[in-house]
Amino acid sequence: MRAVLMAGAMLAVLSVGAARAQAPEDAKFASAADVAAVIAKAKASAKPGAANTSLSIFALAPYGTALEFHQGTGQASIHENQAELIIVVEGKGVANLGGQLVDPKRTNPHNLTATAITGGTSHPVAKGDMWFVPQGVPHQLNAAEGGISVITLHVPRPVPAAAG
Repeated sequence: MRAVLMAGAMLAVLSVGAARAQAPEDAKFASAADVAAVIAKAKASAKPGAANTSLSIFALAPYGTALEFHQGTGQASIHENQAELIIVVEGKGVANLGGQLVDPKRTNPHNLTATAITGGTSHPVAKGDMWFVPQGVPHQLNAAEGGISVITLHVPRPVPAAAG
């Protein structure tokens, strides 16, 4: 009887531990294999001459993650209502940060784009490098030969209040 009670107690402890270890229902997860598959899909769907191809990894409103595959000279941009975290997962390039957009165009109510940045700072980037771009800051990613793949996380600014 004592063995049965001990087994029952152990099962209860393990059940509670397993329940705590599970991710919340609205959490998102992408494995390295998932990300590799998105990289392959982005490269396969990249059109010749296109500066970048962007595919969603997942979204958890109001945040969004994407895999961007860049080729050649990228589009310079400013996100007026979002900050952006960028992480290089494959390839090399140059990130231009800050300065001013050259001849900016409004592409939607919250973003400006241009072909170049003047007065910014250039940073050589490669796998493992990351940078954070606050809202309103010009940024551009130019890919080296063979392209560059980055994961981006867009964060609304100001951050929305928690529901509840």
